[in-house]
Amino acid sequence: MGEQTDKKAEAGGESEAKPAKKKPPIVAMVAVLVVMAVEGAVVFVVAGMTKGGQTASASELHEGHGTESEAVAEVPVFHGKFQNQTSGRVWIWETEIVLEVRQKHVEHITHELERRQAAVRDAISRIYRRAQLAQLREPGSETITRQLTAMLDEFFGPDPEGHSMIERVLVPVCDGYSADF
Repeated sequence: MGEQTDKKAEAGGESEAKPAKKKPPIVAMVAVLVVMAVEGAVVFVVAGMTKGGQTASASELHEGHGTESEAVAEVPVFHGKFQNQTSGRVWIWETEIVLEVRQKHVEHITHELERRQAAVRDAISRIYRRAQLAQLREPGSETITRQLTAMLDEFFGPDPEGHSMIERVLVPVCDGYSADF
């Protein structure tokens, strides 16, 4: 009998030593596929609901539809040079500033520019003197344009309807030259 128990123990030991074969987790794979299908359907529905551009159409602009007072005109504000020393070096910035305004506001803006020319020039020079070199070197002059727009909007005030009289501030020239030759 001792031999039979030894053989059973060996047989039992062998079965314990062999790992049991595991079946692939079919339930987990099915669950992942279902979740992916639901996500795909939700993305498709949300994308379909947010396609606002499909019904948009462009309309052509025809000359003569707007009134002459709504036409845009350019009003020169300043052309000259300013110093800037914020980088530790002296820079000379040549600049030109032009306003795009509606034709109905041109007379008011030119009158105010003539009447308060020194105040406008002083405000512009303060903007250029305080600006960081990186702001003055921006390819599109975004920071300087934004500061000039805010200053000039405050200077001219709103029109009777409460809108800005300035359509756009243009800075066609903003060239810096180091004064350290």
